[in-house]
Amino acid sequence: AKVDLFADRIDAWNRVNQVKIGSAWVVRTGEKLVAYSTVCPHLGCAVDWEGSEFKCPCHRSAFKLDGTPTGGPAPRPLDALDVDEKDGTIAIKYLRFKQGVESKEQA
Repeated sequence: AKVDLFADRIDAWNRVNQVKIGSAWVVRTGEKLVAYSTVCPHLGCAVDWEGSEFKCPCHRSAFKLDGTPTGGPAPRPLDALDVDEKDGTIAIKYLRFKQGVESKEQA
C-alpha cells in the first residue's frame, strides 16, 4: 500500500503541524513490514505499482516487490526506509537519498 508521510515542521520562527513530507510503499513480507521510498533512485521520478512490480514512468526502471531492479537505468534497488511497528501504529523514518549513484547515500 502507498502511504503519505507527515511530520511537524519546526524552524526558528514557526511550527507547522502535520506537513506532508513524502510517500512510501509499505509491503508486508511474512511478519515483517518493509517500506520503500517512492522516489526512483535513477533521477527522482515517482515510482508506482503496476501489475506485479514497481515502475518508474519516466525512464522505464522497474523493481520487484523486494525492491531489486528488473530493468531500466536505475543504478540500485529502491531505497528501503526504517519501519517501526508498535501496538498497531507504524512509524516510518523518511529520508531522501542521492539519485543516479550506485550506493545509497543520504542527500
